[in-house]
Amino acid sequence: MKSKVCILICVLSLIIWSCSNMSATSTMGASQPQDSALNLTLSLDKNVYKSTEFIKVSLSLGNVGDERVVVKKRLAPNYQFLDESVRDVVFLIKDPHGNTVVFNGYSQVPALRDDYFIVLGPNESFEHIYSDIKAFYDLSEPGEYTIQAIYENKSDPSNNWVAWKGTLLSNVVTFTIEP
Repeated sequence: MKSKVCILICVLSLIIWSCSNMSATSTMGASQPQDSALNLTLSLDKNVYKSTEFIKVSLSLGNVGDERVVVKKRLAPNYQFLDESVRDVVFLIKDPHGNTVVFNGYSQVPALRDDYFIVLGPNESFEHIYSDIKAFYDLSEPGEYTIQAIYENKSDPSNNWVAWKGTLLSNVVTFTIEP
């Protein structure tokens, strides 16, 4: 009986050690450029729209950290299940019933080039404006919507720069569409 308890304690100790070690490995793996403090901010030009009006969306990607960071500035809106190598920005939009609005637009994504990457110094940012998000999503139903942007990068430029890689979520903004 003592040997079974001893074995059980050894197995549990090994499991606990493995879990803590995996956690440390995950943290260490993330301590590359993706640890740079980036911030993605989404804003709209107003909060209430008529169904016939354009909905202008601004995305600002900023470096709020102390180090320079290379980021992809090509912010083409894409379908969320598109291959990650060409996915830049996905907008997560919820309709008045809480359902996700499906991307139904066309966004021609050109091949990734070195000039799609820029260096952001500390406290620097850049902004991209989408003149009408309704070009990509059916927002014809009146009611209250929410929108959030998801920025992704999985690539480095070919010029030997190391770019930030990962997924970044913006703030959530609520807006209303009136008939």
